[in-house]
Amino acid sequence: MGVLAFGWLSFATYYGIQALSKITDQAYQHPFLVSNATMAIRADITEAQLNLSAMASATSTNERLMKYEALENAHKRTRQNFTIIRERFLGNQEDAQDAFTLFKQFSELNLTIAGHLIEGDQAQAKQLTTTENIKLVRDLTEKINAIHEFARARSIAFRMKRKTCEKTSNPS
Repeated sequence: MGVLAFGWLSFATYYGIQALSKITDQAYQHPFLVSNATMAIRADITEAQLNLSAMASATSTNERLMKYEALENAHKRTRQNFTIIRERFLGNQEDAQDAFTLFKQFSELNLTIAGHLIEGDQAQAKQLTTTENIKLVRDLTEKINAIHEFARARSIAFRMKRKTCEKTSNPS
């Protein structure tokens, strides 16, 4: 009888560990990666805006070109983070696609503004920034925040599921 009880307990423990491992892996592979990607995107949006601002106040073409390169790098990192979101986001994929579409518009507009700044056309750059860029930043940030909040909610749900699993596999 003792051997049978030991065998059952071993099986139950193994199953519980496997279930916890699966939940932990799901939490890492989806909500946490998406959450980290959204935070990086927010930082890169800010960096892009700061680079445009630095281009506007730059005193030399060389300085403007250096900031332009930094702007392109921020856009590149954002595209990489959107790849993570498209692959891992567990929510409505239309939300992720809408956010990426807004980012593409934001990126194209940033490059247009940067082109005007490099050419010395401050007035056109300022006009585009105050009319279109501000709205795109606001809309893009709202979409990214919604994706982040969904991922955060999923993370909490996985955590609650893990706690429930721990209680059932390790009754005290």
